[in-house]
Amino acid sequence: MTEHGFWRRAGVYLGLVDDGPGPSQTRAAGTGSTPPSRAVTADTITVDTALSIGAVYRAVSILVGSVGQLEWRVLRSGVEVPTLPALARNPNVNDTRSGFVEETVYSLACHGNAYWRLQRSSAGAQVQNITVMDPALVTVVLDPETGKVTYGYAGREIPAYQIKHLRLMRRPGHAEGLGPIQAARGELQAAMRLRRFADTWFDTAGVPTGSLTTDMVLSPEESKEFAQAWKRFLAENDGVAVLSQGLKYAPVHIKPAEAQFLEVQAASVVAIARLFGVPAMHMLAEQNGTSNTYLNLEQANLVFLQTTLARYMTEIENALSDLLPRGQKVQFIEEGLLRMDSKVLWDVRKIQLDSGARTLDEIRAADGLKALPAPEPVPAPDPAAAPAVPGAKDPSDATVEAA
Repeated sequence: MTEHGFWRRAGVYLGLVDDGPGPSQTRAAGTGSTPPSRAVTADTITVDTALSIGAVYRAVSILVGSVGQLEWRVLRSGVEVPTLPALARNPNVNDTRSGFVEETVYSLACHGNAYWRLQRSSAGAQVQNITVMDPALVTVVLDPETGKVTYGYAGREIPAYQIKHLRLMRRPGHAEGLGPIQAARGELQAAMRLRRFADTWFDTAGVPTGSLTTDMVLSPEESKEFAQAWKRFLAENDGVAVLSQGLKYAPVHIKPAEAQFLEVQAASVVAIARLFGVPAMHMLAEQNGTSNTYLNLEQANLVFLQTTLARYMTEIENALSDLLPRGQKVQFIEEGLLRMDSKVLWDVRKIQLDSGARTLDEIRAADGLKALPAPEPVPAPDPAAAPAVPGAKDPSDATVEAA
């Protein structure tokens, strides 16, 4: 692939170059077709417009916060390393570990892709620092003949050894991953239209504020004249109505819940929660016919971990493990998500102690507590001392009796 071919495809993908027909035409970004026009309309769903929907922002916030709060460990041959390597301890020296994870999860949730810029001294050298790149500025070009993927960022080509590409949903024949926003633009467009329609209900929906009735038969022209005269009359008389000739006025009352389409909006929130794989109860959305008991909440958290968060966590674990020395693997500590009440927690710890799965010091260390001091040794008994016989009398007592 020539450099000119890369820049042409990158320009086509960004909408800066006209992709005219010809033998040099190739597919960009792994789509297999010419990129669509990037003209923005009122119904265009971008990451920014999607996040302006409250339910989308809430879902992304839950995903980012849930994974970002977790710690991780490093295993070598299945055994935990006591001291984390520098890259695992703080992948980005200019940010916290949780901040690095949050930016990665945000990129995956909103764009379907996350890109890490790797700082190496040379190709094959150990990674010293990782920066999460803005996915909107990254171009991905797939050569359909060789399968080679070329990356660019802000108009410059990036060497392959300087980038790590994480994808939320992989698709055969596509270089880029697929995220919820890109996969279900139709549902998000419907949510945007519903919000606009509710906001302008009384202004543009053609709903009258009231009705004038009379026993007279009016032509369309007379009806229009009556309506205009009524508006002028109210404007000139401070809203005081004086009716004659059998005219009656009745205001149109509508419940606030109906005016805001709360039931439809609630259904939209549940649909967005389903799209991002977030339990509806975490989105503070009510579902008819369900009850949120403690058991349901606990099961929902477990299912949330297994079916949604595990996808993000596994992608980060595998990507970071590939950058560590051979034989080392990063693993999130999932117990941070499955928090239990005090009674259940103590029962679990007792089982762990009785089965030998964990020691008391390990359990205390997990709680941030110091190990208990070793018990003082019990002195050994004096072998010269005669053992006490149960029920035996003191010899001095026998002497007294004989006397």
